[in-house]
Amino acid sequence: MSEAGLDDAHGFFQFAGYSDSDSDDGLFGKPRDRRVPFDASKISYTPKIDTDGWYDRSTTTSVADWLSQHSGLDEITFTAQRMYFTGQYAEAASLCLQASRAFVERHREHLRMATIREILEIGGRAAVRAGSLDMARVFCDMYAECGGMNPGYDRFMAETLWALGRREEALVKCVSYLAQRKQDAKVWEMIGQLVAEIGRERGGREGVWQRLALAAFFRAHYIIDCCKNWAETELAVRQKRIQTGELLAKMAAVLEQVVGGSSDRVDLDGLEDAAAEGVDADREERIWQVCRAESATNDSDHSAIISSCSEGLAQSVSWICESLGQSAPVGEDDADDGERNVEEL
Repeated sequence: MSEAGLDDAHGFFQFAGYSDSDSDDGLFGKPRDRRVPFDASKISYTPKIDTDGWYDRSTTTSVADWLSQHSGLDEITFTAQRMYFTGQYAEAASLCLQASRAFVERHREHLRMATIREILEIGGRAAVRAGSLDMARVFCDMYAECGGMNPGYDRFMAETLWALGRREEALVKCVSYLAQRKQDAKVWEMIGQLVAEIGRERGGREGVWQRLALAAFFRAHYIIDCCKNWAETELAVRQKRIQTGELLAKMAAVLEQVVGGSSDRVDLDGLEDAAAEGVDADREERIWQVCRAESATNDSDHSAIISSCSEGLAQSVSWICESLGQSAPVGEDDADDGERNVEEL
């Protein structure tokens, strides 16, 4: 091939006659505007989030078919939450139970119950609220297969087992939970109620059990009262008053059994309405001081309680007694206790 032929076949000059179809003036020309004009008024689109109940297909498809769809699990969860928070407890429990069973059937070979943990929690709480203990028992058994170290697992199990009357098992879950979050006032309150109920069931040493319950109630009160996380807003102050009032009413019922008609008795009348109306601060302080004085917080009391326990119950009660004994509030010296940074109330 001649040098002229090579020049024609190679190099920059071979593009001399090139014309870009997307431009008006060849390779380096201005690109054409290829946008197609359209009428924006003809667009019709409404985001799902702006449509109330867009996720609810409970009346239009079977739960099994619903679950098999791409967003089915999320939609079922949203729908169950909506039912629960609007007081439709029986409907929420039924939907969650159907969805749970459909999930187990669909994924039997590679089953991971933790995937539907939220549905099981909603269903279990709804079943308890609806008074359907048989259904709550099913949710409890299924939820036990989720496992894991999440504190929420132990708390849900404790609440459900308590509702099912399995108090000693519930106490085990409370202890497991508090091993991770010692400063949860609501769980200490639950322990107080559980211990009081177990004491009434066992009889004999009921007074000692009731005093241990008072110690747990006082711990819950101490956590709430010393918590620095309460804001000064009206909503936060009201929430603290409600939580304190509910705790006070529950504690007073146990304290009545301990002090009875003794000379140390304080005026406990009307505390049932404490959550709604509040209690005079001076009177409340006197009641809590009596509660503290009557609490079982010394080693002899704890030994008497533990010695009367079965082997399974003794382990939980020992942990409770040890925790109350190690860090029980004893006076103003506790003012800077690091545990006052309450993680959850």
